[in-house]
Amino acid sequence: MPTAEEVAKGYVKPNGKSKPKRAAWQGFVDIDLGPDHKDAIRDLSTDPLDVMGLVAELVEEGYKVSLSNDSAHNSYICAITQTDPGQPNAGYTLSGRGSTLEKAINSVAYKHFTLADGGWWKNVPAAAAWDDVG
Repeated sequence: MPTAEEVAKGYVKPNGKSKPKRAAWQGFVDIDLGPDHKDAIRDLSTDPLDVMGLVAELVEEGYKVSLSNDSAHNSYICAITQTDPGQPNAGYTLSGRGSTLEKAINSVAYKHFTLADGGWWKNVPAAAAWDDVG
């Protein structure tokens, strides 16, 4: 039987079964988008089926996908965090912004699939920037 401390720390479920291991959160990675990248993102499909296809690919790769409204900047944010400790980007979060939810999802998907080629984000030049996609 698990101890109360093991359950409280999230190591095991109350029934004694081990919880799947999740990567500890490490922080954010920023990938700067130049004008050509932003234009490429603006040209991506915003059809709901195409955008949900990107979300499905990210989830299948082990990413947690979060969507939020940034009313202070009149924009939306899509953030992805790799939860599998054995994968590149484990514990790191990458975000994309857009004037619509679709553009925010396209932005983070472009950063992940195109700029980082689906791999380690820290290999992509990083900086902070914001526009209608970022």
